[in-house]
Amino acid sequence: MREVFAAADFPTLSNHSNVVIRSALHFGDALLSATAARFHQKLGCHIPNTLRKDLVDKDESEEKMVDTAIASEFVDLAHREPERWLMLVGEDDDLVPPAYVAEGIRGGQGGKVLLVRNRNDTPFLKLDQLRYAPS
Repeated sequence: MREVFAAADFPTLSNHSNVVIRSALHFGDALLSATAARFHQKLGCHIPNTLRKDLVDKDESEEKMVDTAIASEFVDLAHREPERWLMLVGEDDDLVPPAYVAEGIRGGQGGKVLLVRNRNDTPFLKLDQLRYAPS
């Protein structure tokens, strides 16, 4: 993943002056707004051990705290940068609640919230005006 991001020429991905694609690659284990006291200096992150061995199938691994880290960062950005567009990319329904909350925080302040996903098999979720399906 680091190699793919390192090879990408982010400034050329958009020719719009109001679209900023940050070139730095960050993983969900280092949080933008967590206090420095929570940062694990030796490991270089706030929440180490996000990839763990599955308790049932020891040959498999599972992610822990990743969805809540994404949700926390997304809601925090909605508060700190209300005029910016925020975009979540992923198929997981766990991304819907933070998108709803971020949209509510914005309250028409100018920034838009988008949930980029192909899935549309969740008929009970109201994703109109929020969901963006790439073609």
